[in-house]
Amino acid sequence: ALSVVLNAVRSTANDGTLAEAIVQERYWFSRVLIPVLINDIKLARDHGHHAGKAIECLITLTKFSSAAKEMIVESGAVEALRQSRGFASDKYAALRDDLEHELGLK
Repeated sequence: ALSVVLNAVRSTANDGTLAEAIVQERYWFSRVLIPVLINDIKLARDHGHHAGKAIECLITLTKFSSAAKEMIVESGAVEALRQSRGFASDKYAALRDDLEHELGLK
């Protein structure tokens, strides 16, 4: 399911509709999608692949929308990223580092 979400986020980013969708559907992004993705990061120890896909979604959101970046920080992403350190593969670690960079943590 996360692959489908990731593909949808990337597709809307590529066609230029992602930022507008985030503004129009702010409640859904801030109260549904982003918290679900952050929860997947919190479960990195047991589900590194899912956490990686979640981070890829969040990276795309941050690159195309400052509003999404704000929502991600407010939803607890910083703490989730800190808690997930050392739990998963090198690929996951690289993605985590990319998201931390996008959020201005590095």
